[in-house]
Amino acid sequence: MKTKKWEIGDIYYFKVNDPQLEEFNNRYLIFIVADEWRTNMYKKNLPIFRVKLSEKEKLPQTKEEIENLEYIMIDFIPYARRFWGTTGHEALKDPLKYEKEHNLVFHKNKCGYLTEYQVVVDTKYTKSIPKWMTYLNHFDITPPNDEFIPFTQWNIRYIHSEDLIKKLYECYYYLNGEVLLLSKW
Repeated sequence: MKTKKWEIGDIYYFKVNDPQLEEFNNRYLIFIVADEWRTNMYKKNLPIFRVKLSEKEKLPQTKEEIENLEYIMIDFIPYARRFWGTTGHEALKDPLKYEKEHNLVFHKNKCGYLTEYQVVVDTKYTKSIPKWMTYLNHFDITPPNDEFIPFTQWNIRYIHSEDLIKKLYECYYYLNGEVLLLSKW
């Protein structure tokens, strides 16, 4: 069992056992370590994950099985705000010039928003990997091709571990489901 530190590419899982979370119940949440949130607040780094949802009651074992799973969308921002927070506090002075100089390509979703898939999970009360997470393997999983990653880690969605499963369910229901497609947020 892995207990020391978060490593990019490590994969953990958690089986949801909550009938109130209909679309999650008896399925596995697959947590893929994407990065570390570097902060001095807790005297340690916090994990940044991308999260996938398994098929009903089947824990994926291979890289291919994990690759084929659906990512959970964590957040989205209007396309016009893509450069906000580049300094942590304000937008770039000349974002179009910056975009051109750095050959940046942004992929808008069906509603014209940029989709975020990364989440910072606050594990500050645990000294290592939480006991409810089980180590699965280490794979280089392909990130979503339409992913928008904020220019500063301060703008990545942050969720306390005790609220994580419920918040991921809400993200899945509202962002992956038909709710987002039917509404013109």
